[in-house]
Amino acid sequence: MFSLQSAFQRQGFSVSVHRIRLAGPWEFKWLQSLGPGRPEQASGSIKIPSDWQVLFGTAAGVAVFSRKFHRPTNLEPHEQVVLHFKGIAGHGEIRLNDVVLMSFPETNGSLECEITNSMQAFNRLEIQLQFDPLQSPSTRGGLFDDVAIEIRTAS
Repeated sequence: MFSLQSAFQRQGFSVSVHRIRLAGPWEFKWLQSLGPGRPEQASGSIKIPSDWQVLFGTAAGVAVFSRKFHRPTNLEPHEQVVLHFKGIAGHGEIRLNDVVLMSFPETNGSLECEITNSMQAFNRLEIQLQFDPLQSPSTRGGLFDDVAIEIRTAS
């Protein structure tokens, strides 16, 4: 996994990070089943982290997770804002204000997405995920660890 923070540090810069956790509330909605199973609950509100199996059981499919947030205030021109997913499994895409920022293949770990110039005063973040818990029953799926906004300053 490529980390912007690690790249700065390899160049001899020190990086300070201010983290804003996006714990909740998040809205989730089941979009499509990709097998015989269907989740008992197709939509609702949750706090992150919350793994796929807790929300949807063994159902394979596509779901969207969304959350609103304000642009951090007092950003300096040299600061970078990054979405950091500490634990995400499945494949899908990340959207901010209805614009696709990145698509990602099957992943099970951390993921980062730079959003400095994509933010508005008020933002809607959406993560669309496809996951099949029966392919790897011991693997946690979905947004199974922290999601945060990181404000990074290189010096």
